[in-house]
Amino acid sequence: MYDLIEKLVNAYGPSGRETLVADTIEEMVKPCVDTIRRDALGNLICEKQGMEGGKRIMLSAHMDHIGFIVTGFEKEGFLRVTNVGGIGIDVSLTRHVVFANGVEGVVVCEPVQGAKAMKNLFIDIGAESKEEAEKLVKLGDVAVYANDCFRLGENRVSAPAMDDRCACALLVKLLQTVGETQDTIIAVFSVQEEVGCRGAKVASFAKAPDLGIAIDV
Repeated sequence: MYDLIEKLVNAYGPSGRETLVADTIEEMVKPCVDTIRRDALGNLICEKQGMEGGKRIMLSAHMDHIGFIVTGFEKEGFLRVTNVGGIGIDVSLTRHVVFANGVEGVVVCEPVQGAKAMKNLFIDIGAESKEEAEKLVKLGDVAVYANDCFRLGENRVSAPAMDDRCACALLVKLLQTVGETQDTIIAVFSVQEEVGCRGAKVASFAKAPDLGIAIDV
């Protein structure tokens, strides 16, 4: 499972930008399911048909994880950002982050008295000016915690995107190993969970399963 988890946590995929994660998963499960489709929201829906009279069981794991969206540029070259999903401010300070195009940075907080707020955070990408920063990233670009997947002892793994790529890995492994089933399995790799469970809601209404199980950490 470690190699599978490592491959999935290394894929860039904040909320609303899960395409690379979906591409990775689709390649893994394509030989193991009967149908694969993506809906308008971006959910990857894979079905393995069961036998006549069986139930339709939907298993859902979300592909997205939290990030920082660029909202402005300071004259010194720093990026103003706000959260995409449930960012913890204290655990984000001095964290290494990366954008989809490979630009890297560090999350920093301006000096403040009292409690820190999201409005006090910025990302330093090493730009010397606003003009240089605007050449490297654009308004609306999203940074995520840089990937750092490693083992913790024999049976544990740590990585920034374990929520919820470890469950995606579990669902991939299920599809690869389950064989013939009485019930139809609807595996939904959903989008935008971190900003309101949007993908899973859409998929559950569209597929109308007899039973739905969410797999999350």
